[in-house]
Amino acid sequence: MGVGTASHTLVVSPDERAQVLARITAYLRARPETASGEFDMPLRTLVIRSVLR
Repeated sequence: MGVGTASHTLVVSPDERAQVLARITAYLRARPETASGEFDMPLRTLVIRSVLR
């Protein structure tokens, strides 16, 4: 999954999305553990299920 496909980056305006992705990219390039490119990103998803009665 790319950072740009996360739901919060898909629902903002194109300009805001570009700004968010630029900030994330700058941060990741500045960190030694992520500067080389690919890295593992653990992801936890919370799902709430309900039933209409």
